Amino acid sequence: MRLVTSITGAAILAAALFMSVGPTLADDAAKPVDPSAKTGDPVMDALLAKEKEARKACKIDICSVLRGKKAEGSDPSCHVVQTWPKQAINDMIAKSHIPWPYSNVHCQTDIKLKRATLVAAMTEAKYEAEFDSHTLDCEIERGEGADKYTFKVNLKPKVTFENGKATAAKLQWGDIEAPLVAKAVIYPITGLDNTTGMLGGQFVSMINQFVDKKCDEVKADLKVN
Repeated sequence: MRLVTSITGAAILAAALFMSVGPTLADDAAKPVDPSAKTGDPVMDALLAKEKEARKACKIDICSVLRGKKAEGSDPSCHVVQTWPKQAINDMIAKSHIPWPYSNVHCQTDIKLKRATLVAAMTEAKYEAEFDSHTLDCEIERGEGADKYTFKVNLKPKVTFENGKATAAKLQWGDIEAPLVAKAVIYPITGLDNTTGMLGGQFVSMINQFVDKKCDEVKADLKVN
């Protein structure tokens, strides 16, 4: 059960990373969890601040397309890194009543988004956006002195938009590279999500929060003219 909870959480973290790592939502949608919030640990807080600043240019590029809604121009493309402190993970899975058994999680990916897809999602009355396959690379700290769990997993999201808002989503998990002990748990979870769409609602909330709140954070820097 402990390993199942760990890998489930990591899968959700990986999904969160796709939209430039905006904050994911706990089961209680009124209490968003922000992985970049200060923890009180000077070393961790310095790392989170550094990563957030490094993501700013990516956020500006994506939000410029979402807000500008112009078909002309280059496709947003960037490398994204996000660390999730243990406390943020515990907050995210609080309703499971099972504490996160390990430590921090580090994820990264190369984000490549087609401008035409983003513009259509924001401007058409109803649009089903199909995104390219992305590889997510995550590392789970198991504790001081212990080996880390590492895994790579592909996903190819499909998101339905209505009047500029995400309304439904499928993550469409693909190939997994992981140690056998981890893969034995990851594969059933991603397979179940592919069948039932259990993470789709959370992904929808993440996308809408990114388009609204996260783009507002950089609105002064947007290239919309």
